[in-house]
Amino acid sequence: FQLWEENAGTLGNNHAGAAAEANSAGDEFYNPAGIVRAKHVEFSAGGSLIMANVQFNKGGNITLFTYEPLPTLVDNEQGGTTNVVPNLHLIVPINRQWFASLGLTTPFGLATDFTGTHTTKYAATKTQILSFNINPSVAYALNQRWSFGAGFDAMYGSAEYDNWIPDGTTDNWDFQNSLNGWGYGYNLGVLYQLSAVTRIGLSYRSQVTIAAKGPSTLTDVPTQTPEGSSMQATAQLPLPATTMLSVYHTVNPHWALM
Repeated sequence: FQLWEENAGTLGNNHAGAAAEANSAGDEFYNPAGIVRAKHVEFSAGGSLIMANVQFNKGGNITLFTYEPLPTLVDNEQGGTTNVVPNLHLIVPINRQWFASLGLTTPFGLATDFTGTHTTKYAATKTQILSFNINPSVAYALNQRWSFGAGFDAMYGSAEYDNWIPDGTTDNWDFQNSLNGWGYGYNLGVLYQLSAVTRIGLSYRSQVTIAAKGPSTLTDVPTQTPEGSSMQATAQLPLPATTMLSVYHTVNPHWALM
């Protein structure tokens, strides 16, 4: 569920050199120290289209549940989804040494959706994680070689975990869990200009744990159970820390090594 599709340039390079390239506003996501290379106000916005192909194959003769009757397990059941991952970045030079930036990104997300009529739905129907991160940062250029950056992350996250529950008869319960909440973290970076054509970048984004809560609801339940029985669900969603070390070397105006 981790998404690094936050800038078209680094995505095209498969994120090689991302923490050291620092050639566009979108690179502030990968290393806040790199914003000191901006000569003027820079702005970028974009999005990535992700079409996930997720198939379930039953493999051998397996049984998910003992309840009967149940639909038959089938091969090649499709649970993929189509998603758009947006991003927005802004860099503002304050003076020759201080710089500020703002990033609006979706660092975690995507979904699977097995809503067919087969047995897979008793394990999961829709499973979805969405996030929206607000990341202001500042950077300081110590001299022509060293720069340092730090930022604050306020991340909103939502999660949906749904499935069907067989009750041992011909009835089934639609089990829906929808949770959301906020989590907070930070990011740090350093950029070292080794020479006029070579620079090294190191960055760190901390773990963010989202304390999520929301309704857990049963619908389409048997008549002896109150229709739409609902409870409160809670979950801790720990989104992992990341570290990136990059080198960017300009060979000539047309070529670079990352």
